[in-house]
Amino acid sequence: MLAGVPRPSHICLGCGLELSRVAPDFARLGLPVVVCPRCATAVVRRVHPLVRRRRDVCHLGVALLALGAQVLATILLTGLPTSLVGGLAEDYRLGRLDELGAPTLAVGALVLLAAGAWMGAMLRHWPAPLPLAVWSAAILLLLWWQDVARFLWLNSRGVLGEPDPGPTPDEKAVHLVIVVAAVGLAAIGMAAARRLDAPLRAARRRRFLARLKSRRKPLHDQRS
Repeated sequence: MLAGVPRPSHICLGCGLELSRVAPDFARLGLPVVVCPRCATAVVRRVHPLVRRRRDVCHLGVALLALGAQVLATILLTGLPTSLVGGLAEDYRLGRLDELGAPTLAVGALVLLAAGAWMGAMLRHWPAPLPLAVWSAAILLLLWWQDVARFLWLNSRGVLGEPDPGPTPDEKAVHLVIVVAAVGLAAIGMAAARRLDAPLRAARRRRFLARLKSRRKPLHDQRS
């Protein structure tokens, strides 16, 4: 009970006895069931409005944090691969691919695998090709934003300042090749995440059914 808040009244529906000082029993269906000591009537105790409001605020805060984490993960796991593809295309244009070390390539591969694993875990209700198609399209749109701006007539209106020609057709072809390779690594991460997610979901379901069965057993024994 909250400090400074008076104890709410809880009246028995059978005999009218005050039940506010009787402790509830959560063993029956997981509900705060109170059994009247006078007439043995079982009633469910309702949560005090102030306590319920505090819990609702906590649940809302957790939901907002989860939403913010997903938005941040979406930005990172789309922006980092976009920078990776653009950097590799620039190194290819300048002939510096031989200078890339194994650690740099390993980090890039891990980023792509992490992006695929995130899509496989968060978007498991989507068909497998759809998240990869949306993700690769977002990367290409970020790389070719100049063409998108020209398509929307932004350059002609002067919103973006000086016109930017954007990548050449050869650079776009390199972008497409790198994005296809990136989609392959992301697909491996997605497949691994979905393969691991299926047994985890099955285990969670078994634990839920076990808890539900344990809660129903005392009530079944009492009725029998």
